[in-house]
Amino acid sequence: MPVEENEISALARRKAPYMYQMFIGTPNEDSGLLLDKELYQLRKGIEAKLADSAYVASLSSQTLVYKGMLRAKEVSAFYTDLRDERFVSALALVHSRYSTNTFPSWERAHPNRMIVHNGEVNTIRGNMSWFNAKARRLADGQLPNY
Repeated sequence: MPVEENEISALARRKAPYMYQMFIGTPNEDSGLLLDKELYQLRKGIEAKLADSAYVASLSSQTLVYKGMLRAKEVSAFYTDLRDERFVSALALVHSRYSTNTFPSWERAHPNRMIVHNGEVNTIRGNMSWFNAKARRLADGQLPNY
């Protein structure tokens, strides 16, 4: 993947993983959802087999994801293809945050594949436990006590 390492901080540069960019095509132009389903299954399979040594930021026919321990202004400076005039997009999102209870890292940067959340990823288990504890009352139409 074309990157310009001198455009990011020394810490980010030291911790940066080696990145590959793959393009997967299909002869069937009408594949749409079927292709996305197959790409999703491929991504999950890669992550399951290579969890300790590889991370797939995106594998989709719909979206392209750039992920990094970067400040917003560093994204297009680091990923050089984003400055190419042939690279056109109807929409671009950048999620930038200061880590509140963990040290920033490449691994913790949000991939924003399908959804974006406003909260700490490591509180999901707590939120799910809270929800599951209250689920029966919600199913019975009762409002939970906070």
